[in-house]
Amino acid sequence: MAVTDDSSPQRFYHGTKADLKPGDLIRPGQRPNFGKVKRTTTWVYMTRTLEAAIWGAELARGEGPGRIYVVEPTGPIVDDPDLTDKRFPGNPTKSYCSTGPLRVTGEVADWQGHAPEALKAMKDAVERVARAQEALAARIPCKAEFDRIHDLSDGSAREWAPDAQYLGCKLLMLIRGADVEISSALDYHSRSRGETHTIRSPRSTDMKPGSQEGGVALSGRVTDVTAWREGWAAALESCATEIGLASEVRMFISVDADHDTLTFLVDADGPDVSWHRDLRSVGGVLSDRERGKIR
Repeated sequence: MAVTDDSSPQRFYHGTKADLKPGDLIRPGQRPNFGKVKRTTTWVYMTRTLEAAIWGAELARGEGPGRIYVVEPTGPIVDDPDLTDKRFPGNPTKSYCSTGPLRVTGEVADWQGHAPEALKAMKDAVERVARAQEALAARIPCKAEFDRIHDLSDGSAREWAPDAQYLGCKLLMLIRGADVEISSALDYHSRSRGETHTIRSPRSTDMKPGSQEGGVALSGRVTDVTAWREGWAAALESCATEIGLASEVRMFISVDADHDTLTFLVDADGPDVSWHRDLRSVGGVLSDRERGKIR
């Protein structure tokens, strides 16, 4: 079925390279079109504008020509939070997502793609975001670096109190453009003193404990958590679009090894927008408090 009129407020489009027919379902669980982390999304996306669907079809992963399908959601839909009020206030792209499948009802057969130079510019921009994401992920400390942080902090804690017992840690990834700083705050408790003491590295770093919303539990080391590095990289990738718009990003990572959990509280400030993300990696599965599972 050819569709050329996109004025219907009830019509949704989905751009892809998949070869589908009416009645087929587009389900969550596919690789996203953007990013380098090997994960699957638990959301499917749709738009009410042909322009946004055309970009989706042209930028989709896979071989073959781009396709644009008319779809209907089978479950509740929400604004795509990666775009709405972050990149495009008010959702002018009319982009939405759902955890339920999309049912194909037809195909737009005569859509016009973008000029080659415009498409190249967009692909180059997408690749720049991917490279920036990879550069940030490369700054995640390795296990040996974390072991060194713990060894130094353990020594300082014993100087403070010989019976100091390690409780848990918070980390801060401070991103200013291409500059990245990683700092830590490790908590110890002394029964003889009846006190809890925090050792910071570097000592001058302000961890802003007030930003640790919700009283996140702390226990164990980050390397005790399943897929800790992959979860951290996926959290960065999930924020990549917004990070590109911000002049400063503060990503707080709270470690709760007892429950195999990393909590990522992300605060960003940019010239025109500020935003907050609350992400968790539990057993290697990343989720967003707003949106549910990501991978």
